Amino acid sequence: MARLEFEMALEIAEAGKLDLAEAVGDAARAAGGDLVFVLPAPRADGAIVECAVVRLVEDDEPQLVSVTATDEGFAFSDEEAIDPQLRGLAKSSIDVFERLRSDQRVVAPLQAEERAAA
Repeated sequence: MARLEFEMALEIAEAGKLDLAEAVGDAARAAGGDLVFVLPAPRADGAIVECAVVRLVEDDEPQLVSVTATDEGFAFSDEEAIDPQLRGLAKSSIDVFERLRSDQRVVAPLQAEERAAA
């Protein structure tokens, strides 16, 4: 269900013509997921496009989805179809983000900054 919500939110976002990172990030949050990163990626014709990797949770299992913008809309790849090196980078990045999120020495100062700014 999260994958369907993500794809629908992304199609709606495209109507507003946001940049890929913003559109994918908004759509991922709408589906209860996370934007992991956006990186440049080569296409078969040699052109460079942006590739976003998102973590979604389906049936209590996290899964990765990659998204690239095409002339016709968006191209989605399931976790198994993501390049193994890119998939490994995404999983390692998630690991680091989760460790940072759980480390109160990192989180507490950030929360204090947010409260001060409000």
